[in-house]
Amino acid sequence: MEGIGTCYYRRVHHRLFPEGIDRFYTPFLSVYPNLAFRKRDLREIRPAAGECPEDTKIRRMLVPQILARNAKEILWAAQQLSALGFSMIDLNMGCPSGTVVGKGGGAGMLSDPGRLDRMLGEVFSDPDFAASGVTLSVKTRLGLSDPEEFFTILPVLSRYPLREIIVHPRVRAEQYSGHPHRELLRRILWSTQIPVGYSGDLFTAEDVHRFRDEFPEIPHILLGRGIVSDPSLARQCSGGAPLSVNELKSFVQAVTTEYEAVLDNERQLLLKLKELWYYMGALFVSRDGSDTERLLRNLRGAASMSEYRNALYALFEKCTLGGHFSGIA
Repeated sequence: MEGIGTCYYRRVHHRLFPEGIDRFYTPFLSVYPNLAFRKRDLREIRPAAGECPEDTKIRRMLVPQILARNAKEILWAAQQLSALGFSMIDLNMGCPSGTVVGKGGGAGMLSDPGRLDRMLGEVFSDPDFAASGVTLSVKTRLGLSDPEEFFTILPVLSRYPLREIIVHPRVRAEQYSGHPHRELLRRILWSTQIPVGYSGDLFTAEDVHRFRDEFPEIPHILLGRGIVSDPSLARQCSGGAPLSVNELKSFVQAVTTEYEAVLDNERQLLLKLKELWYYMGALFVSRDGSDTERLLRNLRGAASMSEYRNALYALFEKCTLGGHFSGIA
């Protein structure tokens, strides 16, 4: 998730909630047209100075996700990432941002199956790509405006030795609204021999268990917004305990400490923390049955770390855990 699932967040999450996670995916790494990564993206994939064994372990679980627009950019990124020791990369074909789509990246790749075919053909026929040993997966939406578009896209994807097709079953126009088109998953599974992964609206352990019961053929599930809203979600999916108040307090404090060490000013720190509370705030219910929204507004509207800490104290003092994130209306 762009801006949230950073190396700093992953470090804390893996330390406090290691259960049930096989892979981490980076926020997408943008490939510039002049063939370069952004400086902040390099922090996601390069070993840190004085890296500890635990950080090395996390990097070994990491799959870099790239945002590219053509074969040249994909091939360059594959070479760079292979040199850093990565054997798996993922191509983002689902980002719905207007800026990204307008430049032909993210979900913009779904607009022209012929162009997509030529691009993948160029990638997989390149001898240097084959020699790198890197495998490629794609994370994709169903199309731009009509879910049926996917059944002109899927035959293209199926022609190539992709490691996996990770499906978020919405179209670009839907962003994250409405319900994912899970009714199409069975048809997708029948239509390709490539392993299919899933991403979309799994916010509780019950959601995940129901999904697994319905689609046992899909072993790989991306939790995305679900795990950001409840950091214990993967543990619960593995049969572990629900999140406790003390665990959440420790998690929030540890994430704050990580970002305090690297961000330049209080405003940046507040923006980073407030972004998390958009998701985690849904966990709270008031002890007296009143609406929690006023408390959350105070937290999200804090103009200083002092105001933020006071609002956070009030939230934990007056509320307990009992809700869950349910997506964007």
